[in-house]
Amino acid sequence: SLSERVANNSPQLAAARHEQVIHWCGSLCSLSLRSANNSLMLATARHESVSSWRCSLMLAMVHSANSTVTATFLLIV
Repeated sequence: SLSERVANNSPQLAAARHEQVIHWCGSLCSLSLRSANNSLMLATARHESVSSWRCSLMLAMVHSANSTVTATFLLIV
């Protein structure tokens, strides 16, 4: 009968839906991890860029004839 076929298929359908949900959640978690990893890489690149800029500025201060003005600028930054 129809009700028996539906009853027999229900566990299989439930299992299939469960697998789809797990796959979807896994994909979402993977996407979140990739996004977080990319954000970390960008933050690291920005940090390295700022560090390089500050290092260059400090070298300019050492070579500058007027170190007082340069030191004041460094403190403001």
